[in-house]
Amino acid sequence: MASRKNDDIPGLLQRLVGQSESSAVLVGISILLVCLAVGTYTLWSHFGGYVMGQPEYQLTVESLETTPQPAWIATTDVRDEAARSVNLSSLHIRQSDVTLRVAQAFSMHPWVRKVVHVSKRYPARIIVQLDYRQPVAMVEVSNGWLPIDAEGVLLPTNDFGPEATRQYMRIAAGESQPVSSVAGTSWGDDRVIEAASVAAYLQPYANELKLREIIAYRGKNDIRGRASYDFLVMTEQDTSIIWGHAPSRERSGEPVAEQKLTRLRQFAAEQGSLDVLQPGQTIDLRNAVRLDVAALPEDLK
Repeated sequence: MASRKNDDIPGLLQRLVGQSESSAVLVGISILLVCLAVGTYTLWSHFGGYVMGQPEYQLTVESLETTPQPAWIATTDVRDEAARSVNLSSLHIRQSDVTLRVAQAFSMHPWVRKVVHVSKRYPARIIVQLDYRQPVAMVEVSNGWLPIDAEGVLLPTNDFGPEATRQYMRIAAGESQPVSSVAGTSWGDDRVIEAASVAAYLQPYANELKLREIIAYRGKNDIRGRASYDFLVMTEQDTSIIWGHAPSRERSGEPVAEQKLTRLRQFAAEQGSLDVLQPGQTIDLRNAVRLDVAALPEDLK
């Protein structure tokens, strides 16, 4: 029995020596990796700024590739203004948050409705997909007209010349004024916001039907007590059309916007024009089953 135990001692020593050698190798590899990490960090601390400052990493206005601007943005350079707001010269494509910062800069621009996607490429290039705001109407104010989009957001006035009031439908909403003069902010008045949705819906047919103006009227409150607005649409020759409520805000029994537009276009096609009514008459689109021609109600005069 003792002899067998003695025979095991050399094997035990061999295993212990082997384990020691393995441990020493692992320790050596660990030390090497630490040294490499420290060396890399030291080198990057000294030369990283230089490397990232090279043209293939550094961002410029020219390295931004954006969705082409639509024709209605006449003078504003959206790409240039967004680049200046984010201080593009301080960024490089290796920064982990570079696409986020570029996206935030573009999302703050008044002409940008939505930043769809931002991606980066090497050498230095940032691809920005944008959904631009589109003007649908000019709102009458005390000193002129202000442009808005389909959501009732105020647009930069410098992109609109004096002829703009003839290019877009006009909105009359009493003495309504925007809550802020800063482009890119909502008008802040439901009359104008809902009128904007009417204008956006009718815009593709405005020339065909010779539509000129949308007038907002305060209607009866809804069942929750909230303010409700009716809209009167005027043609270029002053024929009045009672549109009713804004799209998606129709009352129970009121035709939806698609039905109203279909009936209006059919009437114009059959009559040759919308401007065929007798003085004092109006086109009423609120009937559930048909288009009516009747006298203009007193509350809309």
